[in-house]
Amino acid sequence: MTTSDEMDDAKFPGYVAERLSSVPGVMAVALAFAQGAHATLAARGEWITNEKALLDRAGFRRADEVLGGLTADPPSLVAAVDAASDLIGETAG
Repeated sequence: MTTSDEMDDAKFPGYVAERLSSVPGVMAVALAFAQGAHATLAARGEWITNEKALLDRAGFRRADEVLGGLTADPPSLVAAVDAASDLIGETAG
């Protein structure tokens, strides 16, 4: 990862803006996984009180791969949304 010490001050604001613009997209994909996992468990009649086990119990462990591969590049976010939709559909189906 590049730090502000490794680039001149003129480039730093653009660098930060590029990363910040991807945060809402990452949060939306993560939220979709959490909501999908809750829906999957509810459909099974299971109640979960420990959010740390939510993805595992719902069979959503691949969410780590999807979220870990995200970048600030818009096609990366589109691919993550598609992958989240597929995983939620497979698990709920």
